Amino acid sequence: MSDSDVLTQPLTLLSRLLRRGSFKDIFISPSLSPESKLAEIIRSPQGQRVLREKLELLQGFTTNHPDNAEGHAVLGSTAILIHGKGSLAVSSLKEAINLCPDEGEWRMLLARAQRKHQVEERQKLAQLELKLMEEETGRLPETMKNPKQVTRVEGSALSNVDFLRLYANTRTPVIVTGMVEKMTEQKWTLDFIERETEGKTVELRVPTKGSVNWAQLENGKSQNVAQFVRDVRRGRTRSYLFDWSLPLFAPELSRQLTLPRYVEGDLLKQSPEGTKYKNTWPSLFVAPRGIVSGLHVDTFSSNFWMALFQGRKKWTFFTKEDVPLLYPHYWFSVDPSFEVDLRFPNFTEHPLLRLSQPIECTLEEGELLFVPHGCPHQVENLSPSVAVSGNYIDSSNYTAALQELKIQGYTDPEAEKLQKWLRTTQAKKATTTTTT
Repeated sequence: MSDSDVLTQPLTLLSRLLRRGSFKDIFISPSLSPESKLAEIIRSPQGQRVLREKLELLQGFTTNHPDNAEGHAVLGSTAILIHGKGSLAVSSLKEAINLCPDEGEWRMLLARAQRKHQVEERQKLAQLELKLMEEETGRLPETMKNPKQVTRVEGSALSNVDFLRLYANTRTPVIVTGMVEKMTEQKWTLDFIERETEGKTVELRVPTKGSVNWAQLENGKSQNVAQFVRDVRRGRTRSYLFDWSLPLFAPELSRQLTLPRYVEGDLLKQSPEGTKYKNTWPSLFVAPRGIVSGLHVDTFSSNFWMALFQGRKKWTFFTKEDVPLLYPHYWFSVDPSFEVDLRFPNFTEHPLLRLSQPIECTLEEGELLFVPHGCPHQVENLSPSVAVSGNYIDSSNYTAALQELKIQGYTDPEAEKLQKWLRTTQAKKATTTTTT
């Protein structure tokens, strides 16, 4: 193999082999996105074997060419994809950056490698904990720990100061009642959305097993929003109108909304015009019964709120500390994709799931939910639903969001621009201002 072949990025190599038909024994659904198809290869024993062979060649190459920064970087990016190689991925990418400090892509890879390594170290401790548990009791738990329930609080009894102190600062989910009806003059039902969105088009999302896309939702077809709502009402669709930006695509609807007072300090809304995420939220969700958005963590350590206008949604959360027990991968992003399916958990394949502590609630019509930054969550629509949501930054997640946006900024100039604004005196001052 020539030097140029050795230095081929691992995902490029797997894509090339997939096109050549080298993975015919692996079933890959044609409905999956290119990244999700590659994930199926990476998960497979055959894919891991190809990657380990490449890793061995790269280790020889970097031994013979210790000053070749690209060699160390490709070695690190390959190790990210191999089970148990987080430490090697970190050390290789650090060496590449030491040789060539200005490569933002390599710094992004290093952030992914560091998260992989941290997860693997925590998983080792968890495996030991399970082993000791089995030795002491003679058996392992049959399932996860009994779920905790999310607290419900009446909005009139929860001040902004107490919301921040009791829930946002402690990263604790909470349901607030008695507030959603104050957000709009008319109730946002399926009928209302159908009437108000006639003529607008949306690219739908489709829940897909094996997907590594956001919330395990693959891109679906584009459809007239009003027609999609009619299909939801009649039970004729398995697609999801997911996180559809109202300021960008339906500004007249966005103007009808009064946001929850607990997010009045959102720094994204206070940022200069044209800044990333300033006009992304609030966003609309419309789903038929039974649709599930898979386990995921909201990006850039943002807090999240959802107001449910119609329907019922079952939410399952985990704390940030439980992430390693949910078998995350960082193959394509610093945001994890998860192996586990909470509806059909496999404790043989994922034994560490037994140690996790789920937190559950059923969000009812007219309720507002707060989801803290960093919490993995999965959502099942128990009935046809209409909801509005937003991601935001305030004093409770300011430091964490700065760090995440710094990492995004290695490859995204707009994220870097937002991160720099958040570090200004104006933004810092806003985080110290608390309304009551």
